Amino acid sequence: MKTNTKKEKTKQKIYNALIKLAEEKNIKEVKVSELCRVADINRSTFYLHYQDTYDLIEKLSIEIITEFINNISEKRQIPERIDFKKNPTLLINYQDLLEAIKDAQKAKVIVTMMLGKNGDPNFYSQLKVALWRLLAYFFNDYLPDLKEQFPLVPDDYLNIIFFDVPTEIILHWLEKGMVESPEEIGAILTSANVTSPLTLLVDKAKE
Repeated sequence: MKTNTKKEKTKQKIYNALIKLAEEKNIKEVKVSELCRVADINRSTFYLHYQDTYDLIEKLSIEIITEFINNISEKRQIPERIDFKKNPTLLINYQDLLEAIKDAQKAKVIVTMMLGKNGDPNFYSQLKVALWRLLAYFFNDYLPDLKEQFPLVPDDYLNIIFFDVPTEIILHWLEKGMVESPEEIGAILTSANVTSPLTLLVDKAKE
């Protein structure tokens, strides 16, 4: 996160204090006095930025997700059309998305903390919705090809096949602390295991 101004540097101190305290207790149990002690700031300084710990967690969640999604959205490119005859298994080129996701590693510590056992369960839900919408934004141009190839499959089921599985994989990767490289996650996302439901549909159509 950017720390160019005095205000941002103070907020970063508070974030770092929250990360440290989350090693020992749930972040919702952290007191303002503890944050100020670890961050080495006055309570009055804390209250210039946040009303209380809950306000801190809520604003931090919004900031992380917004920055994460915006960084990735800026790198969106128009995908090529899918050629089912040449390759019915590898349906999506995730490379653009994965290159953008590398930016998420800059916030690795704080994202891992928010998703961890002492983090905020609401953050997981918020991030899941944001990731789903991001994937839909990235790959929405593929949908006409899918609908043309599988006219009998309702849109809501195509959405589950196309967006839900990648969302869960990316969330799991973030929750683990981004242990694997973006390239490794790309290999997983584009594997036959991910696209097997559509592969089965292709095979069914050939019968």
